[in-house]
Amino acid sequence: MVYCRLVMGTGMSSSGLIRGAFVIRFAAGIAVGYVLGSRAGRERYEQIKRWSQRVGDNPAIQGAAGLVRAQVSGVTHKLFGHKD
Repeated sequence: MVYCRLVMGTGMSSSGLIRGAFVIRFAAGIAVGYVLGSRAGRERYEQIKRWSQRVGDNPAIQGAAGLVRAQVSGVTHKLFGHKD
């Protein structure tokens, strides 16, 4: 009953209230994610950066990347022709 009066008294439809509630929950989720992410912050960023550099410096990864690059180049030349 109170819900009906609230909806009718404000001129909003029930779908408008539902959308509004969704937006509020979504914004709250973003705020919580931001706070938790900023607490991990710089230390976690540096940790991920060091890990990715170690992976990128690995000779096996570099070799695999070279093979993938060559195959992609071959496929693009077959599909689009050689454009010099």
